[in-house]
Amino acid sequence: MLRQGCASSKQELDGTVGAAADTLLLVVYADANYGGLTKYWYGAYGPCDTEGYGIRNLETTFNNINDKISSWSGGHSRCNYVNMWEHAVYQGRHAAWHNYTRVPNVGARMNDRISSIQVHYEP
Repeated sequence: MLRQGCASSKQELDGTVGAAADTLLLVVYADANYGGLTKYWYGAYGPCDTEGYGIRNLETTFNNINDKISSWSGGHSRCNYVNMWEHAVYQGRHAAWHNYTRVPNVGARMNDRISSIQVHYEP
C-alpha cells in the first residue's frame, strides 16, 4: 500500500487524494449497531493485499472518531482481516476479526477505545 485516505464521504476523499481512491476498505461507527457518527475509509490503490492499509493514529486522521468506535462494517471483500488497537501506532489492547463483514458491537474490551486500525488480506 502506497497511499490511503480517510474522509466522511467519497466526494471529500476525491478532493484529498484524487479520484483513484475508490476502494472502500472499512466503515466505522461511533455507536453500536452501525449508528451515530460514521466514517468511510478508502484506499487509493485497490483492494487489500497481504500488506494491507493502516491508520496509525485515528486522532490525527479521523480526530472526531478516535476512542469512539463501537461497530464497523467491511468494505472490499479482499480486506478480510481487521485489526484494531487501543492506542496509536498499533499499541495496547488488540482485537482482530478474520472473515467478518460486519461487527455490530466491538465489545466492552474495545468499545470507545480504538486509536489505530489495520486491514489486510489473509487467505
